[in-house]
Amino acid sequence: MITGSLGALLAGKFGRLHAAEEGEIFVPPQSCRQTLRLTQGPYRTRSPQRSDVRSGREGVPLRLKLRVLNHYYCTPAEGVMVEIWSCDARGIYSNVRNIVFDFETTRRSGFAEDTRGSDFLRGHQFTDSNGEVEFLTLIPGWYGGRLPHIHVRTMAFLEWTAHDTQLFIPRDIERRVFASGPYASHGQNPWTIDRDLVVKGDQDMVDQLTIRMEPEGEGYFGEFTIAASG
Repeated sequence: MITGSLGALLAGKFGRLHAAEEGEIFVPPQSCRQTLRLTQGPYRTRSPQRSDVRSGREGVPLRLKLRVLNHYYCTPAEGVMVEIWSCDARGIYSNVRNIVFDFETTRRSGFAEDTRGSDFLRGHQFTDSNGEVEFLTLIPGWYGGRLPHIHVRTMAFLEWTAHDTQLFIPRDIERRVFASGPYASHGQNPWTIDRDLVVKGDQDMVDQLTIRMEPEGEGYFGEFTIAASG
């Protein structure tokens, strides 16, 4: 508990902090600590507002439920824009010049497909009264320098409130998926966590940002809670 003059100062600064009783301020639990931020990646503005972002792309379906909490008050954040984008089964993003990284040096070695003008596997929605949105997307493939991941942005009001992070796929599911269908020709991901250009071997970071997933029909259901400004 935070008490005394410090508590009063914080209460004045944040207004609606949880007061357990007069003179005391409730500190939100670990589940409400702000979700780790990660690099924005190949973000492009004005994605379609939609729940199904697949746009005819082949791959293993993923029904992804995201819940947004206001990390100050530990309450569901309603009306927050939630946007996702990820690569397809072959590691290709829409609406960018896709970069190729050399496996030995991890440096840029050129470009793959130029997909500018397309919007597959991109979309946004607004959270409901429970702070939730649900997308139908695909298990992302891999590309040079990275573990498979889905980019997520939440934005409550203006650009300055944007919270960017990345969500990872459980390793056992990744291996299973990459052995079949449109993923098989691309093979298993040779890039380990130690060589990931963003997380740089930080296993704890990956663990905190890994989606909880279970089989569902021909694909998977996943869910994740993001604590951000709301």
